[in-house]
Amino acid sequence: RNVLVALKEPVYITMVQTSGTPLIVKLLAGNQDESWTQDEVYDAVHWWKQLVAFIIGAVFGMVPYTGLLALGLFGAIFVFTSIIFYKSHLKIDEEEFGGHGELLNDGLGFHLGMFMLSWVLFYTYSQY
Repeated sequence: RNVLVALKEPVYITMVQTSGTPLIVKLLAGNQDESWTQDEVYDAVHWWKQLVAFIIGAVFGMVPYTGLLALGLFGAIFVFTSIIFYKSHLKIDEEEFGGHGELLNDGLGFHLGMFMLSWVLFYTYSQY
């Protein structure tokens, strides 16, 4: 059976930042004077980690690395590049955003999934 829900006001969901400098501009500019909100930091770190996971998976698939060696190398490279990104490019104090653990663990399953997907696809493509 169908259920209709009546809302008093329309709900709009948007992916566009409505105030301040757009996130992509802040990322590309690397301006030290810009302040970062918690949501902007998490968004920037998330997309950076997605890109890194895809690239590492593609490289490991083409090389081809397999097994625990590949997973261990992925973990080490992933942690190292994430810390370098938010320390040197975003220039934030990680303690304001929950510390290293919070920034590194946020969305870890998605990033591991992206790595595994690109790793398997590129490995399969390069072998056959």
